[in-house]
Amino acid sequence: MMKELLTLEKELKEIQEEGNKKIAEYQAEINAAIENEEEANKAVIKAKQGDDPKAYAKAIEEKRMAQNIAQYYEGKIEQIKDDPFITECEYNNYT
Repeated sequence: MMKELLTLEKELKEIQEEGNKKIAEYQAEINAAIENEEEANKAVIKAKQGDDPKAYAKAIEEKRMAQNIAQYYEGKIEQIKDDPFITECEYNNYT
C-alpha cells in the first residue's frame, strides 16, 4: 500500500511539474504578445497621424492579433489550472 502511495505521489509531482513548465512557457508567450501590443499601439498612433489608411488598418490588425494571442495563452493557463491532476476514476482506483 505504501509503495502504491509513493508511486502515486511521484506521478502527481510529474504531472504538476509538467503543468508548471507549460504555464511558464505560456506566460513567456503572453509577455511577448504584450510587448508586441505595446509596439503596435505606438504604430497605431503613428499611423493615425499619417495619411495612409492602409498603414493604420495594418497597425490596428497587429494590435488586435497581439491581444488575441495573449488571450489565447491566458485561456491555456486557466485550462491547466482548472484541470484536475487525476480523474475521478483514477482517484477511486487508488482509494
